[in-house]
Amino acid sequence: MKYTSILSAVTAFGLALSVSSAPAKADPISDFYKGKRMTMIVGFSPGGGYDRYARLTARYMQNYIPGKPRIITKNKSGGGSLVATNFVYGAAPQDGTIIGAVQRGIPLEPLTKGDKSKAQFDPVKMQ
Repeated sequence: MKYTSILSAVTAFGLALSVSSAPAKADPISDFYKGKRMTMIVGFSPGGGYDRYARLTARYMQNYIPGKPRIITKNKSGGGSLVATNFVYGAAPQDGTIIGAVQRGIPLEPLTKGDKSKAQFDPVKMQ
């Protein structure tokens, strides 16, 4: 009995010491996204299935990104999401504030159609 109470006291003291001595660090990701607005580009017109899923995802996703940025959705339809994918890959800022919600087969477009594809992106370099 006496041994377990001593062991508990030593464990509690070690835990308190390790927690209290942890240095406070700034979170660079949280600092980056704090107060920013992110945009989710949806590759279809408003009201469809992909649009609904993107809007629902954006509503809750902003709570789980450090800094809690506001996420808005914008529709950029055309070519079955090809226009949106070309925009996100080539013209949008590459700083982590743009997210693409496109048809799942779009990354394979240049691989399956070859030279006939209107894709302006390299699927191997997409993130």
